[in-house]
Amino acid sequence: HKGIENFDTVYTDEILNRIFDLVIKKKVREKSVKELIVEIFIGIGKVIREYNGDIYNVFGDDFNIFEFLQKRSTVREYKEWLNGVINDTCDYIKDIKISRPKSIVAEVVDYIEQYYCNDLTLKTLANMFYFNPLYLGQIFKKETGESFNDFLARVRIENAIRLLKKTDMKVYEIAEKVGFKGIQYYYKIFKRVTGSTPTAFRDNN
Repeated sequence: HKGIENFDTVYTDEILNRIFDLVIKKKVREKSVKELIVEIFIGIGKVIREYNGDIYNVFGDDFNIFEFLQKRSTVREYKEWLNGVINDTCDYIKDIKISRPKSIVAEVVDYIEQYYCNDLTLKTLANMFYFNPLYLGQIFKKETGESFNDFLARVRIENAIRLLKKTDMKVYEIAEKVGFKGIQYYYKIFKRVTGSTPTAFRDNN
């Protein structure tokens, strides 16, 4: 799963080598090996569906895993087939990601603007949208012009400003309400964004 999402075929090859080395070493029965292949096949299909992809774009329209296994009988054949399928899946997922980065960034932006008060991190949102955190961070900055953390901080400060203007909530209450865990960090970010402290901003507005 991890290797496919990150297009890391070196990692997936290493995992397969470990699996099949163990299969050979333990002299696993052919029936059990085939059951393992089916489990891996199901796992690959799950990853593809998570990206709203079509498994038949990788395996072909008429593919049937059970019919396929009836025609194969050696560990080498299974391993070579899985290597090819996983490499094809990596390429397919990569194509999906490349074709939809703008829509994903828009979804992430919408999510931040709606749930900015929650404990959000790039990693949690990357997991939520089935993206590698590093890759999501890169396309997020490319599309918005801001890093994930800077964007999140700005959204929180904008909402803090709204509450400072329209409510009598205390400064620390507003900090907590918009998602800041520490009051000192809130003051630091607020001043960086507005050039003023929250208290001074309220007094002047």
